[in-house]
Amino acid sequence: MAKKRKLKKKVKLLIQATTLIVLVLVFLFVGGEAYEYYSVDNQKLEPVSQEKEYYNITDFGYARLKSESDYNNNGKDDYKDIFEGELAYAKFNPKYYSDYYEGGYPPVEKEGVSSDLIWYSLKQAGFDLKTLVSKDISKNKKKYYGSVFDENIDFRRVSNLDVFFSRYLETLTTDHERVGEFLPGDIIIFDLDNDEFIGMISDKYTKDAVPYIISNRSTKQKQKEENLIEAENITITSHYRFENNEKIQKLINS
Repeated sequence: MAKKRKLKKKVKLLIQATTLIVLVLVFLFVGGEAYEYYSVDNQKLEPVSQEKEYYNITDFGYARLKSESDYNNNGKDDYKDIFEGELAYAKFNPKYYSDYYEGGYPPVEKEGVSSDLIWYSLKQAGFDLKTLVSKDISKNKKKYYGSVFDENIDFRRVSNLDVFFSRYLETLTTDHERVGEFLPGDIIIFDLDNDEFIGMISDKYTKDAVPYIISNRSTKQKQKEENLIEAENITITSHYRFENNEKIQKLINS
């Protein structure tokens, strides 16, 4: 009986050890996959699919991120809402026209500037960028040195948005060659011909994984979604992803 008990104990220990090894291997495999997804190198990846006009992020072995937040409770995560807003704005194809509007908002389907893409896209997820920027400026005027402190225009100034996002969002890489770091719906600020603009990353990519950009930057644009990085000599100066985090919620509730 003692031998049988010892044998059973050995078998039990063997099963436990085997289970532990399997769990470790699974963790390493899944963890490795996650690390590969979130980590980035400077190597340009070749698409796995056949030659086509443009590619999406999955062609390069990356999945689209899904936000854990559904702020407006419409059954879609925030990233999806923001991206759909971005696409809707691109379809409007409003002309580039800079003006001041009572109430702050231009007729977005007809005209506006590069920053109007941002508040419109965030609004589709339920976020009121105009109010958020106004709240933060009222409490931190020294940080917004370029502001005129007018809530009808402050949220449409690129310099203000750069300050606001740097205070409330994670700052991401500005190197567009870091494959997988530039995802649909991401917000970028870029310099073109010594002028500063703001835009968003599309879901289209070139065969070298260079992201298309959606922006309203010029009267000469035929469409808002462009392969701008390769076509023009632009410099990306800031890169953000809008996340409904604790700081944003604290500001909303203040």
